[in-house]
Formats: sequence, C-alpha cells, structure tokens
Amino acid sequence: MVGDRIKQIRLARGLTLQDVVSRLSLRGVEITRAGLSKYEQNKSLPGQGFLAILAEELGFPTSVFLEDGLPQFKWHGFRKQARMTKRLQDHVMAEAAFRAEAQLRLERLLHPGQQCDFPSPQVPESLSDVERIAKEAREHWSLGLGSIPSLTGVAESFGMLVVTHQGKERNREFDGLSGWVNDEIPIAVVSASAPNDRIRFTLAHEIGHLVLTCDHLSEADEEVHCHRFASSFLVPDTVLREELGQNRRRIAAREFAELKRKHGLSMAALARRARDLEIISQSQYTAICKEFSQFGWRKKEPVEYEVDELPTRLHQMLLRALAEGIISESDANRLMPGVADGMLSSRVHPSRELMRRPRAERSDFLAHAADCVHKLYSKDSELTDFDAFTEEV
Repeated sequence: MVGDRIKQIRLARGLTLQDVVSRLSLRGVEITRAGLSKYEQNKSLPGQGFLAILAEELGFPTSVFLEDGLPQFKWHGFRKQARMTKRLQDHVMAEAAFRAEAQLRLERLLHPGQQCDFPSPQVPESLSDVERIAKEAREHWSLGLGSIPSLTGVAESFGMLVVTHQGKERNREFDGLSGWVNDEIPIAVVSASAPNDRIRFTLAHEIGHLVLTCDHLSEADEEVHCHRFASSFLVPDTVLREELGQNRRRIAAREFAELKRKHGLSMAALARRARDLEIISQSQYTAICKEFSQFGWRKKEPVEYEVDELPTRLHQMLLRALAEGIISESDANRLMPGVADGMLSSRVHPSRELMRRPRAERSDFLAHAADCVHKLYSKDSELTDFDAFTEEV
C-alpha cells in the first residue's frame, strides 16, 4: 500500500518523520509528524500532488509509491553491536528490502523461471549436529571439502539474495542480517565496509541462521550454534585436522595467518576452531589470544584474504538492463550510485538518432508524438489538475 511504501523509502533514506516534515516545509508543504505518520500507517490517503513533491524530495519517481504486489520480508535478526540504534536497524532493513525488491524484478526479467536452490532447514540437537549440517550444506551445493574462493559468488549462483549495506558507521555497528522473501527466497545483508574475511564469516553465519532451526535455544545459544556453523562451513573439521594435525602441543600463531590466506577465515576464528576441535588445549588457545592482543592482531590481523566477497549479481544485471534499455540510467544510479557512469558513450542518444533521419521523417515523428501527448492530457484530468498541489495536509 502507499503508506507502507512511503515508510520504506523514508527509512531507506535514513530519515525520521521530522526530517521529512522539515524538508517538505522548505518546499511550502505544511504537514505534521502525526499527519505523515497517518499516511505511513494507511490511516489516511495522500493526494497525488503531495506524493509528487514527496517523491521529488526523496529522489524517486511518483510511480514508486503506487506499485502493487510488494514482496514480504521476514527478518530473522541482526549480527550487530549492542550500541546499534533502533533507527539504524530500521534503516538497514528498509534499504535492503528496497534493493532486494529491485533485484528480484531484474531476476524475473532477465532470468525468468530461475529457481532458488537452498539447503533445507534442520534442527540441531548439539554442536556436533551443527558440524554435520554444515557438511551437508556443502554437499548440497557440491562444494567438496576444499576452500571456497568466493562464498558470496556461491550463494548468489544458487539464488540467494546477498545485499550490501553501504553505511560507514563507526566501529562497524552492523555486520549482518538475514531473512526470507515471500517465505521462499533467502536473503542476507552484509556490511560493505567490512574486510573480506569478515564479510565471508558474516555471510556463512547468516546462512547458518537460515539453515539451522533454533527455536528451542536461547538467543545467545543460537549465536554460538551459528558461529560454529560458519566456521565449520568455511573450514570442515577434517580439513583443519589435515592442515594442523590431530593434536598439537606447540603451535605458531603465524600458522593461522597462512591458513587465513588459503581458507578466508580470520586468524582469531581459526584459533577458536582449533580449540573447539581439541587440536589445541584451552591453555594454548588462551596463550594465542594473548599473543594476538600483544601484537594488535585482534583489531587488525597481519594478513588479508584477497578474494573480493562483495556481491556482483545486481551490478551485472543492472549493466545488462542498461545496455538493453530495460532500465533508465537514473533508476540504475538510484539503486547503485555510479553504475550508469560511462554508459552513454556506448549508446546513441535518442535525440541524436532522430536528427540523423531525413527532415520529412523527423516531422512525421514529432507530429505523431505531439498528437499522442495531446490525447493523453485531454483524457486524463489528473495530469492537468494542479489543485492537488495546494491541498491541505
């Protein structure tokens, strides 16, 4: 409904009700926060004039507010810092929903009939069960036991929506979010400002939320289970035992650096996984953590995972849709700022194409266009009724 869309776009822009009220006031449109809230709750219906000004202020075409059949999102929960505000959470969900909705539209246009292939959810009875479910998820996607070069690429290729949050909040208040679209399409949101290994772990963690049914667990225990799933999914137990050995009395911290380069799991997570699998003892793990702190590696590890884990599917589809004239440059840039830059050089502008035609053909075309516009405006009073712009709101 119109009100749902107004709220979604406002939140996606990171604006409060008062922010919008203040912006509209500068345009000569007076409305209270309560009045705008009534619109968002579908308790009152805004006029077309109001929607036109609101759309322009928020940077969207008016038609966006009138679209039907919006997808339904069921969010599971955030992987975030405790200091993340409710306002920021709402912003992340609304922004992600808007981008995911656009991606689904492009999917239907460019890849009709394509189905999502996602592992079936299971109830874990123990952490050992989590290890088994993680292995089965890898088997479902035919990943074998080797390292996964790009987990994001794998997830997108099997129909999962992976969306980035572009915010640059201090100290990474937000890491990840997951849920379902229309109860059938999995979606994960990751922070674009995080390093590749963190994006990778977050995505694996969010896949864990969707694959593990943890209704019988507390929120804290569910997080433990999803952490274990992520580590197991990225580095199966047999692989780590082969890399480090069955049981180590002494281990060098930098061994974890080389494993990070290979498997894309952070040094800290690899050390924790070695402890969980009892490759190293608790006392060894504690000593390694102290060493990491001593060298400042808990804040920034000495090596990076070089494979880019940011999603590419939306970008690729936008470029294709632009090249084929399915989407306008302004709409493309609204979804992904800068994606249409340079595209004009590869296409002939319609006005230039018209000027290349013979004079008589140009005259016929322009006369026909003028006749169409005249008929459209003469039949649709809403296009000529500007009293809506002076309505009381």
